Amino acid sequence: MPLNAHPPTIDGASFDEKRIAAEAQSLVDFALWGGLIPGNVDQLGVLRDRGVIGLKAFMSASGIDDFPRVDLATLRAGMKQAAQLGLIVAVHAEIDHPELRRGTGIADYLASRPIAIELEAIRAALDLAGESGCVLHIVHVSSAAGVQLVTEARAGGADVTCETCPH
Repeated sequence: MPLNAHPPTIDGASFDEKRIAAEAQSLVDFALWGGLIPGNVDQLGVLRDRGVIGLKAFMSASGIDDFPRVDLATLRAGMKQAAQLGLIVAVHAEIDHPELRRGTGIADYLASRPIAIELEAIRAALDLAGESGCVLHIVHVSSAAGVQLVTEARAGGADVTCETCPH
C-alpha cells in the first residue's frame, strides 16, 4: 500500500501504521512528521515519544479530510506543547478565502490567495511562536514580503526559518 494511502500521522496508532508501511518500502533512513489538528494536542507527547521529528499544521484546508486546518486557538496550544516537548512546528501559512475564488483555473486559485493574506497568516504564526517559545518553520512562502517578515523575526531573536518554492 503506498504511503499516501495511509491516514495522516495525528496519533500513536496512525504513526505506528505509517512507520510500518514506510519501513516495508524504504531503502533509506527516514523520519516522520506528526500532524497538529484540532482535537489532537493531547497526542503530541505520544507522537514525540514514538519519534516524530516535528509537527505540521495547515492554516488553510489541507485537501485531506482527515487533516483539517488548524484554528488559531489550537495552533497556540499546539505550539506551547511543542515548545515543552522540544518539537519544531512547520506551518502552511495560508488563510484560505474561498469567497475570493471565482472559478477553477490556476488564475482563480492564485486570486484566492493574495500576498496580503499570506502575510496575515505568517504574522499570526510568528506571533504565536513568539508567545509560546516554539521553534517555527514556515513552508512554501510565495512572496519576498513573506521572506522579509521571517528575516525580521529572526533578526529580532525568533527561532524561525522558511522555505520558498515555485508554486
